[in-house]
Amino acid sequence: MAEINIPTGPITTEPWDAIRTEPGESLTAACRTTLIRELGGMEFGDWDDELLGWLAGQDPSVVATVCSWLRRVRGLPAPASPSVCPESVAGVLREAARVMRVQAPTVLGVAATIRLAAGGGPAGHVRAEEALEFARDHVEPGVRVADLEQWRSRRTCLQVAEALELAADAAEQGGAQ
Repeated sequence: MAEINIPTGPITTEPWDAIRTEPGESLTAACRTTLIRELGGMEFGDWDDELLGWLAGQDPSVVATVCSWLRRVRGLPAPASPSVCPESVAGVLREAARVMRVQAPTVLGVAATIRLAAGGGPAGHVRAEEALEFARDHVEPGVRVADLEQWRSRRTCLQVAEALELAADAAEQGGAQ
């Protein structure tokens, strides 16, 4: 698994070792995964995807610098490392709550925060979708929330984080995968 250490402050020297891969691992794939994670679950069109592929094929120091800019301009915390991505719905919801607590004011919506918390790759995508569905059922007791963003619009970041923590508790108690 790639080791990813995106700079969090102004860059004065080329971050040549920010994205390192294991022998046999694709550097382009690691760069692509890093970019997708920093874009926080954003939906891509065909042209977006083509440009993302081109950028991922550039030198890893270029990718690391662009990712650093994205992170710094939004003031977001680092996403969970791929090696420690939550393995459960409860873990994803807890990580989303952590991210939501440090957003003030919120840059990402609830769904994008959950996708960021779930990590990259196919497994992260599946966990994110499961966590989104679980959150819609459990962020407010007794109320099915069809639109998380509309629900979020009437709450502070702290209220959202607390609701996500309660949903994580419910996931642990209810045995959600």
